[in-house]
Amino acid sequence: MWSYLLSTAGITGLLVAARHPRAGWTINIVAQALWLAYAVISRQYGFLLAAAAYTVAYVRLLRRARVAHPTPTVDTGRYRAPVTRSLPATIAALVLTVSLAACGGDETGQPTAAASSSAPAATSAAPRNEVECVNINRAHNAWERPSLLRTADEIAAMNEGAVRLAMEDGKNYLNAVTGYDDQPSKELASAIAQYNVEISFVNLQVVMGDGVDQEQAEKTAAAVAKVMNSYQAWKTATCG
Repeated sequence: MWSYLLSTAGITGLLVAARHPRAGWTINIVAQALWLAYAVISRQYGFLLAAAAYTVAYVRLLRRARVAHPTPTVDTGRYRAPVTRSLPATIAALVLTVSLAACGGDETGQPTAAASSSAPAATSAAPRNEVECVNINRAHNAWERPSLLRTADEIAAMNEGAVRLAMEDGKNYLNAVTGYDDQPSKELASAIAQYNVEISFVNLQVVMGDGVDQEQAEKTAAAVAKVMNSYQAWKTATCG
C-alpha cells in the first residue's frame, strides 16, 4: 500500500506541475505529509530528513511558479482581491493526506496486518534473507541504471529532467530498503537518505538557474559512492 500511495502522490505532483506548476508543486508539498507519517509509523526516521529537504525544494519551486503565474484577481470595486482557496479547504486536504498515511498503522504506530502483508517479511516458502536479497537487489539495479551520474563533473552538468529522474529513483530505492531490521539494511537506508538530500539540493540549484556548483556536485558524488559501498557491505553481510 505504502509504495503505491507514495509513488502515486509524487508522480501525480510532477505530472500536474508540467502544465500547472502552482498546483503541481502544492501537491508535492502536501505529499511530504505522507513521507512524514510513513517515517514515524515505520520508525525509519531518515525519511524525516529527506521529507524536510524535499519540502524546502518544492516550496522554492512554488514561489517561483507564483511569480511566473500570478494569482487571478477579482475586481470588487474597491480593490482587486486575489482568488485563493480557503484556509479550511487547505487544512482539510492536509488532514485527508495524513489520514490516508495513518491508515497503514494501528493506534500504537505499528503496521496493521493489511499493511504488514505488503511490507518485506519472511514467508513459509523462502527465508527472510532470501526475500530481502531479492527485493533490495532489484531496487538497487533499478537505481544503478546506466543513466546514473556518479562523478562530480557529470553531476555538475545535470539538467532539470535528469535531476527529477534521480530524485524519483532515490525515493523508490529508499522505499524498497525501508522495513528490514538488520543493521546492514539500516545503514544502506541511511546512505540512500543522505543521497536523496544531496540530490534535492542539486535540484534547488538547477531550478534556480544558477547551475550546480562544484562543492555540491562533489558532495552528491560522495553520496553516490557511499550508497555503492553500503550496498556492497549489505550484500556481503546478508546475501553472502
